[in-house]
Amino acid sequence: MNNENFDQRNYISLVDWVSMHDSMEEKREFLLNADIALKYLNSNGIKVESFDFNDIFIVDDNIREIKFNVITDLGNVPDVDVKSNIYNESKLALYLYLYPCDEIDDGFLKNHFKDFSFAFPADDVSYYQGIIERGASVYFSDFDYQKRKMELEKLSDASKKDGNTDLMGDVDPSMLPRPNNDEINKKLYREGAFAMTIALPTIISIIGFLICLFALYMHFN
Repeated sequence: MNNENFDQRNYISLVDWVSMHDSMEEKREFLLNADIALKYLNSNGIKVESFDFNDIFIVDDNIREIKFNVITDLGNVPDVDVKSNIYNESKLALYLYLYPCDEIDDGFLKNHFKDFSFAFPADDVSYYQGIIERGASVYFSDFDYQKRKMELEKLSDASKKDGNTDLMGDVDPSMLPRPNNDEINKKLYREGAFAMTIALPTIISIIGFLICLFALYMHFN
Protein backbone atom coordinates (compact mmCIF):
# COMPACT_ATOMS: atom_id res chain seq x y z
CA MET A 1 0.00 0.00 0.00
CA ASN A 2 1.26 3.46 -0.80
CA ASN A 3 1.80 5.31 2.45
CA GLU A 4 1.22 9.02 2.04
CA ASN A 5 1.06 9.73 5.76
CA PHE A 6 4.09 12.01 5.68
CA ASP A 7 4.86 14.37 8.53
CA GLN A 8 6.37 17.82 8.21
CA ARG A 9 9.88 16.56 7.54
CA ASN A 10 11.59 16.89 4.17
CA TYR A 11 11.11 13.81 1.99
CA ILE A 12 13.23 13.66 -1.17
CA SER A 13 12.43 10.93 -3.68
CA LEU A 14 15.32 8.84 -4.92
CA VAL A 15 14.76 10.11 -8.45
CA ASP A 16 15.36 13.67 -7.19
CA TRP A 17 18.19 12.68 -4.86
CA VAL A 18 20.22 10.93 -7.56
CA SER A 19 20.09 14.04 -9.74
CA MET A 20 22.03 15.83 -6.99
CA HIS A 21 24.32 12.99 -5.85
CA ASP A 22 26.23 11.46 -8.71
CA SER A 23 29.32 9.93 -7.09
CA MET A 24 29.69 6.16 -6.72
CA GLU A 25 30.59 6.62 -3.05
CA GLU A 26 27.34 8.47 -2.29
CA LYS A 27 25.29 5.91 -4.18
CA ARG A 28 26.95 3.03 -2.35
CA GLU A 29 26.29 4.68 1.01
CA PHE A 30 22.62 5.10 0.06
CA LEU A 31 22.40 1.43 -0.95
CA LEU A 32 24.01 0.29 2.27
CA ASN A 33 21.52 2.25 4.38
CA ALA A 34 18.60 1.22 2.17
CA ASP A 35 19.59 -2.40 2.73
CA ILE A 36 19.74 -1.86 6.50
CA ALA A 37 16.19 -0.46 6.30
CA LEU A 38 15.10 -3.41 4.13
CA LYS A 39 16.55 -5.92 6.59
CA TYR A 40 14.81 -4.12 9.45
CA LEU A 41 11.47 -4.25 7.63
CA ASN A 42 11.80 -7.91 6.66
CA SER A 43 12.75 -8.88 10.20
CA ASN A 44 9.57 -7.15 11.40
CA GLY A 45 7.33 -9.02 8.96
CA ILE A 46 7.23 -6.27 6.35
CA LYS A 47 7.74 -6.83 2.63
CA VAL A 48 8.78 -4.00 0.32
CA GLU A 49 6.47 -3.98 -2.69
CA SER A 50 8.14 -1.32 -4.84
CA PHE A 51 11.75 -0.39 -5.53
CA ASP A 52 10.76 2.30 -7.98
CA PHE A 53 12.82 5.48 -7.64
CA ASN A 54 9.60 7.43 -7.04
CA ASP A 55 8.60 5.19 -4.12
CA ILE A 56 11.81 5.52 -2.09
CA PHE A 57 12.62 8.60 -0.04
CA ILE A 58 15.59 10.10 1.76
CA VAL A 59 14.37 11.97 4.84
CA ASP A 60 15.79 15.39 5.74
CA ASP A 61 18.73 14.71 3.41
CA ASN A 62 19.99 12.19 5.98
CA ILE A 63 21.39 9.20 4.10
CA ARG A 64 20.69 6.97 7.10
CA GLU A 65 16.95 7.65 6.94
CA ILE A 66 15.61 5.70 3.98
CA LYS A 67 11.87 5.27 3.62
CA PHE A 68 10.35 2.62 1.37
CA ASN A 69 6.89 3.96 0.72
CA VAL A 70 5.08 0.91 -0.69
CA ILE A 71 5.16 -1.91 1.83
CA THR A 72 2.96 -4.75 3.06
CA ASP A 73 2.68 -6.17 6.57
CA LEU A 74 2.70 -9.96 6.17
CA GLY A 75 3.26 -10.70 9.84
CA ASN A 76 6.10 -12.98 8.73
CA VAL A 77 7.97 -12.54 5.45
CA PRO A 78 8.46 -15.92 3.68
CA ASP A 79 11.98 -16.74 2.52
CA VAL A 80 10.88 -16.48 -1.10
CA ASP A 81 9.76 -12.88 -0.53
CA VAL A 82 12.98 -12.01 1.33
CA LYS A 83 14.92 -13.39 -1.62
CA SER A 84 12.75 -11.38 -4.02
CA ASN A 85 13.30 -8.19 -2.00
CA ILE A 86 17.08 -8.70 -1.99
CA TYR A 87 17.09 -9.40 -5.73
CA ASN A 88 15.00 -6.33 -6.52
CA GLU A 89 17.24 -4.22 -4.32
CA SER A 90 20.21 -5.47 -6.36
CA LYS A 91 18.48 -4.36 -9.55
CA LEU A 92 17.83 -1.03 -7.87
CA ALA A 93 21.59 -0.78 -7.27
CA LEU A 94 22.32 -1.44 -10.93
CA TYR A 95 19.78 1.18 -12.06
CA LEU A 96 21.21 3.65 -9.55
CA TYR A 97 24.80 3.19 -10.71
CA LEU A 98 23.76 3.37 -14.38
CA TYR A 99 21.23 6.17 -13.88
CA PRO A 100 19.48 7.06 -16.06
CA CYS A 101 18.77 3.51 -17.19
CA ASP A 102 15.89 1.73 -18.92
CA GLU A 103 14.27 -1.39 -17.45
CA ILE A 104 16.41 -4.51 -17.97
CA ASP A 105 14.83 -7.95 -18.43
CA ASP A 106 15.63 -10.33 -15.57
CA GLY A 107 16.63 -13.22 -17.81
CA PHE A 108 18.82 -11.02 -19.98
CA LEU A 109 20.50 -9.53 -16.92
CA LYS A 110 21.21 -12.95 -15.43
CA ASN A 111 22.70 -14.29 -18.66
CA HIS A 112 24.74 -11.16 -19.37
CA PHE A 113 25.72 -10.04 -15.89
CA LYS A 114 29.38 -9.67 -16.86
CA ASP A 115 28.39 -7.04 -19.41
CA PHE A 116 26.90 -4.94 -16.58
CA SER A 117 29.49 -5.66 -13.86
CA PHE A 118 31.46 -2.54 -14.77
CA ALA A 119 28.69 -0.43 -13.21
CA PHE A 120 29.31 -1.67 -9.66
CA PRO A 121 32.19 -0.79 -7.32
CA ALA A 122 34.92 -3.35 -7.99
CA ASP A 123 34.80 -4.77 -4.45
CA ASP A 124 31.03 -5.34 -4.69
CA VAL A 125 30.89 -7.15 -8.03
CA SER A 126 31.09 -10.60 -6.42
CA TYR A 127 28.13 -9.77 -4.19
CA TYR A 128 25.85 -8.62 -7.01
CA GLN A 129 26.96 -11.50 -9.21
CA GLY A 130 25.94 -13.90 -6.45
CA ILE A 131 22.51 -12.30 -6.11
CA ILE A 132 21.67 -11.66 -9.77
CA GLU A 133 23.44 -14.51 -11.54
CA ARG A 134 23.40 -17.28 -8.94
CA GLY A 135 20.27 -16.53 -6.93
CA ALA A 136 21.94 -16.01 -3.56
CA SER A 137 19.98 -14.41 -0.72
CA VAL A 138 22.30 -12.27 1.41
CA TYR A 139 21.68 -8.72 2.57
CA PHE A 140 24.18 -6.21 1.18
CA SER A 141 24.86 -4.81 4.65
CA ASP A 142 25.80 -8.31 5.89
CA PHE A 143 28.17 -8.74 2.95
CA ASP A 144 29.72 -5.33 3.64
CA TYR A 145 30.14 -6.13 7.33
CA GLN A 146 31.89 -9.43 6.65
CA LYS A 147 34.14 -7.79 4.07
CA ARG A 148 35.21 -5.05 6.49
CA LYS A 149 35.74 -7.59 9.24
CA MET A 150 38.00 -9.69 7.00
CA GLU A 151 39.99 -6.63 5.97
CA LEU A 152 40.45 -5.67 9.62
CA GLU A 153 41.56 -9.21 10.47
CA LYS A 154 44.14 -9.14 7.68
CA LEU A 155 45.44 -5.80 8.90
CA SER A 156 45.61 -7.13 12.44
CA ASP A 157 47.52 -10.25 11.36
CA ALA A 158 49.94 -8.18 9.28
CA SER A 159 50.63 -5.78 12.14
CA LYS A 160 51.34 -8.69 14.50
CA LYS A 161 53.73 -10.30 12.04
CA ASP A 162 55.57 -7.00 11.61
CA GLY A 163 55.62 -6.45 15.36
CA ASN A 164 53.80 -3.15 14.85
CA THR A 165 51.17 -3.53 17.56
CA ASP A 166 50.61 0.23 17.72
CA LEU A 167 48.99 0.12 14.26
CA MET A 168 45.88 -1.64 15.57
CA GLY A 169 46.01 -0.54 19.18
CA ASP A 170 43.21 -2.20 21.15
CA VAL A 171 41.02 -2.84 18.10
CA ASP A 172 39.64 -6.39 18.03
CA PRO A 173 38.30 -7.40 14.58
CA SER A 174 35.86 -9.82 16.22
CA MET A 175 34.26 -6.88 18.03
CA LEU A 176 33.61 -4.81 14.91
CA PRO A 177 30.10 -3.36 15.39
CA ARG A 178 27.47 -4.16 12.81
CA PRO A 179 25.83 -1.22 11.02
CA ASN A 180 22.72 -0.41 13.00
CA ASN A 181 20.03 2.13 12.21
CA ASP A 182 17.40 0.41 14.33
CA GLU A 183 16.38 3.46 16.33
CA ILE A 184 16.11 5.55 13.18
CA ASN A 185 14.13 2.89 11.32
CA LYS A 186 11.92 2.14 14.32
CA LYS A 187 10.90 5.78 14.55
CA LEU A 188 10.58 6.27 10.80
CA TYR A 189 8.45 3.19 10.14
CA ARG A 190 6.62 2.57 13.42
CA GLU A 191 5.24 6.11 13.55
CA GLY A 192 4.21 6.25 9.92
CA ALA A 193 4.50 3.44 7.46
CA PHE A 194 3.70 0.55 9.81
CA ALA A 195 0.39 2.15 10.69
CA MET A 196 -0.50 2.42 7.01
CA THR A 197 0.62 -0.98 5.70
CA ILE A 198 -1.75 -3.69 4.61
CA ALA A 199 -2.11 -6.30 7.32
CA LEU A 200 -2.61 -8.99 4.68
CA PRO A 201 -3.21 -12.06 6.86
CA THR A 202 -5.75 -10.16 8.93
CA ILE A 203 -7.59 -8.89 5.85
CA ILE A 204 -7.72 -12.39 4.34
CA SER A 205 -9.12 -13.79 7.58
CA ILE A 206 -11.82 -11.11 7.75
CA ILE A 207 -12.81 -11.68 4.12
CA GLY A 208 -13.01 -15.42 4.72
CA PHE A 209 -15.22 -14.89 7.77
CA LEU A 210 -17.55 -12.57 5.87
CA ILE A 211 -17.87 -15.08 3.03
CA CYS A 212 -18.85 -17.77 5.52
CA LEU A 213 -21.46 -15.49 7.08
CA PHE A 214 -22.88 -14.66 3.65
CA ALA A 215 -23.05 -18.35 2.72
CA LEU A 216 -24.95 -19.15 5.93
CA TYR A 217 -27.31 -16.24 5.32
CA MET A 218 -28.09 -17.45 1.78
CA HIS A 219 -28.56 -21.02 3.02
CA PHE A 220 -31.20 -20.10 5.60
CA ASN A 221 -33.00 -17.52 3.46
